[in-house]
Amino acid sequence: MSEEAPPSSPVMRAVFYDGCPGCAMERKLESSQGIPYKEFFFVGITTIASSLPISSLFPFLYLMIEDLHVAKKEQDIGLYAGFLGASYMIGRCLPHSFGV
Repeated sequence: MSEEAPPSSPVMRAVFYDGCPGCAMERKLESSQGIPYKEFFFVGITTIASSLPISSLFPFLYLMIEDLHVAKKEQDIGLYAGFLGASYMIGRCLPHSFGV
């Protein structure tokens, strides 16, 4: 019966440096256990905050287009409101496409 030989390479231990954001994240991941409720809370608040501008825009579009006399007929107000809402979302999408 032969005994097992010791491993040829020692187990690598993580080395953390002060001021390194990646090291801070790795240190936090090693020490955390369970569900990260605090991080979920921050993601939820950010999601709500980013959806507020679009949800506060659409109730006023119809009246804004009507008062500014953009549409010639009342039936066209919805069409122009759709164009304006779509252009708002395209404007939010384009900077992310170019990495701005």
